[in-house]
Amino acid sequence: MSDENFKKNFQNHVNEIADYLEEIKENNFFEDENEEQSYFDDTYNVDFIWRLGCGLMGVRIMVACGGPNIWVDTYNREVHGYWGCDEVTAPLSIDCCDLIDALYEDGVQDMIYNDRN
Repeated sequence: MSDENFKKNFQNHVNEIADYLEEIKENNFFEDENEEQSYFDDTYNVDFIWRLGCGLMGVRIMVACGGPNIWVDTYNREVHGYWGCDEVTAPLSIDCCDLIDALYEDGVQDMIYNDRN
């Protein structure tokens, strides 16, 4: 595969993830009608962006790793893919990012409180 085709395919893959998240956001990111499987149930890593006095600013959720590495980044409002030295992004709406943050907000507050005590 040529470098140009690779980058185009990689960009398409990241765009598909962003489009899918926008599609399932109204169902709280559940992928089925029975609400048994959330898109974010089987993630590899979650980074919390927390500021004192402000609270949760965003999350970075690794949804693929090892080639490519793909993160859903609500702080920068994008899906960000890395593969070697190639990087591609696809935008996410503010509504989508706010709904993703809401999934993690209570849990991160509990973790911070428990770590301090």
